[in-house]
Amino acid sequence: ATWFRAEHSHHKAHLVSVRTDEGAGWTISLHPLSGSEAHTLAVSVFDNGNSTPAHQLTVSGCVLIPRNWYHVAIRHTRSRLKGVFSLSTRQQLVLLLDGKVMVNQALPFPRVEQSEIGSKLLSRATSVSQAHSRLNLEIESAVGLEGQTGSLYIF
Repeated sequence: ATWFRAEHSHHKAHLVSVRTDEGAGWTISLHPLSGSEAHTLAVSVFDNGNSTPAHQLTVSGCVLIPRNWYHVAIRHTRSRLKGVFSLSTRQQLVLLLDGKVMVNQALPFPRVEQSEIGSKLLSRATSVSQAHSRLNLEIESAVGLEGQTGSLYIF
């Protein structure tokens, strides 16, 4: 979760990017809307070794006006239920903008592959139960952003 304010710009900027050494992870981006100085939000999921997103979700109906402060929060969860009870909510993304739910839909976790742990989802690879595996994460904030951000909270 973070606060941000974007200036006038006509290019894409990354608010937050969390990636492994091999490139798996996710990014929250500001995408310019055509014909205006406003932006919208997009969430991209990258699998191991890919520079193009495996999944991308653009928030429809979200128009971010330049020079206004916004608070964005993301909750990406994996159901702990087994079987048919969890089919519709296995991997769920909720994006909140100023406390209002803008997106609530299924979005897979990034695929992470390491020789020690094999092909895993990012949520499982960072689990405490994986005592012998290491996963280096690179966290970037405000890449290409003309504006300001507040503190970034990841938990």
